[in-house]
Amino acid sequence: SDDFSANAGDITISSSGAIRSHKFLLKADGDASFKGDISAATGTLSNSIRIGSGESVFSADSGGIYLGNETFADAEFSVTPAGALKATSGTIGGINLGTGKIYAGTSATFGNANAKFYADNIGQFGLGDKLSWNGTALSINGSVTATSAAWL
Repeated sequence: SDDFSANAGDITISSSGAIRSHKFLLKADGDASFKGDISAATGTLSNSIRIGSGESVFSADSGGIYLGNETFADAEFSVTPAGALKATSGTIGGINLGTGKIYAGTSATFGNANAKFYADNIGQFGLGDKLSWNGTALSINGSVTATSAAWL
């Protein structure tokens, strides 16, 4: 059989063409298996790389790189070869990303004084508790200064 059946220190070539040692197997079809670390100064892997499994996986293939799911479309984080990024949450330069919203500050709640900047996917926008747009009404809490205005 094509397994790691060689004794420590032995190298075996089977009648099928497989080469095996205690922690190395090269099958006749070209598939290889190793026990232990792989180290190389350079190299190219074709097709794909997968480290881990299930929800604790990193994958890279022709579709892109992705983490958190074995399927690209279902992964919580992914980047296509064209650079399209998908992340379910995170922080970029102090701007927080949440499900359906981006915000700056210590609160992810619309209209909260600690949400210094807030915008979401249902049309709400706010600057702390001083200015808010809920999709229907604009509210300003504080004074308004205008150097010129034309009111219709």
